[in-house]
Amino acid sequence: MSNRRLFAQRLLVGSGLASLALLVVPATASAQNALDAGLGPAKIGDDYFLRLNLGGAVATPALPLPLPASWFDAEPSAPLKVGFYVPLSFRLTGKGDLFRADEWDEPGEILRTVRWAEIGQRYGAVRLRVGELVDWSVGHATIMSGYNNSLDLDHFSWGVGGEINTKMGGVELMVGDVVDPSVMGGRIYVRPLFFTGGPSFFDRLAVGVSVITDTHAPKELKLEPKLNADGTVAVDGDNVPLSTGKYVQDKNGDLIVETESAATVMGIDAELPLLPAGDFVLTPYTDLNKISGAGTGLHTGVFLGWQAPANISIGGRAEYRVLGKDYLPSYVGPVYGVERASYLPVTNLDGSKTAQKFPKREWLAKSDVKASDGYLTELNADVMGIVQVQAQYATSADDEATGEFVSRATVKAGDAAQIGVYYARSGLSELSEIGDLKDALVVAEAKVPLNSFLYLTAQANRRWQLDDKGEYQPNDEYSFSVGASLGF
Repeated sequence: MSNRRLFAQRLLVGSGLASLALLVVPATASAQNALDAGLGPAKIGDDYFLRLNLGGAVATPALPLPLPASWFDAEPSAPLKVGFYVPLSFRLTGKGDLFRADEWDEPGEILRTVRWAEIGQRYGAVRLRVGELVDWSVGHATIMSGYNNSLDLDHFSWGVGGEINTKMGGVELMVGDVVDPSVMGGRIYVRPLFFTGGPSFFDRLAVGVSVITDTHAPKELKLEPKLNADGTVAVDGDNVPLSTGKYVQDKNGDLIVETESAATVMGIDAELPLLPAGDFVLTPYTDLNKISGAGTGLHTGVFLGWQAPANISIGGRAEYRVLGKDYLPSYVGPVYGVERASYLPVTNLDGSKTAQKFPKREWLAKSDVKASDGYLTELNADVMGIVQVQAQYATSADDEATGEFVSRATVKAGDAAQIGVYYARSGLSELSEIGDLKDALVVAEAKVPLNSFLYLTAQANRRWQLDDKGEYQPNDEYSFSVGASLGF
């Protein structure tokens, strides 16, 4: 296992996925296994509900996996962890049924009762996760970075993803939605010099191939036609039909896709840890990616890390990017579930912006994304498991709004209050725009224990919902609850 992977197992997983677990599962007792029930008011969109949250989490002792131990640097065993979640919302204000059935009206949403089940962890010997995929990345995260598969308020996706990392190589695979597969892919890598026999510095060299695809990426959405007074469709001087700029929705409230095509990104990569496994990490890497039917990009960077005394970890990475014409880095990002159908407006020839946002596939085809340089910086730290922070910023020199900022932070003071925040924002022209929360993905939770089994929680969660124009708009959920947690 490379130095970068060993360090990431200690630090990045601790400050990334573990912190998100606080944000997306019900608050649990300090016991390994717990059942929860919470009741309180919740705001979803413009309406208020009384929400009953039933859930919990259970974990087994470490299970030996049926794989030869000689394949791995560590014993391939891990506990099985399962998170349950059943949100039931009863209307207090607004029009509609007493029970909010939108959260349960699709086959895939019945599966949400088992919100996630996981064995192993990122960069471990073996990992398998089913259910909600949060902050999911593949390889060096230059194609798929921080993907979340359940952003639409009324559509829950149940995905599956996993990886196996051996001394000679490994594989990563994922599917964003097993009920309606679309976003999927993975990576295969090998350490070619491992097979030459005998110790060698270059045994650490790993080369890989990645393919990530959205097999049903919307390319053109149906627009509402503009009508003349007599009811006929209005046309321009070239006899081209005009539209109102609104996207048409079907009876279920879903966008009607006129045409779709696979959005596929392929890449080859290499990494070479310069230091043996230990407290320091220095791992340069490079990725060459190609978007099918569009451009090519080269990513070259280095992972840095230090396992300091007193159980403190500090790390990060720096990456330089050569972005070719019509190329977008980290094509499948944190809010891709929204961007695939509603990304950015297109710039007209006169410099103005179109009224509607376009699907990401169509936006890339219609926009003139110029070749440019770019960079990514990432910093993270874990202080004794109490404070965990991570921040990542990526931008380029082109004149399109393609910058991204992702950050997460948790504070876990033993049995005292716990706080977690996750923030992701794409479409940035400059870093100062991160203060504009309109198009940001924000998740936050605070838990305050009252005694050994009672607690107070406050949650804020942003998902997206289609408006009457057929465009995704941020839809904020707020909830407060008094709950009880029974550990066993």
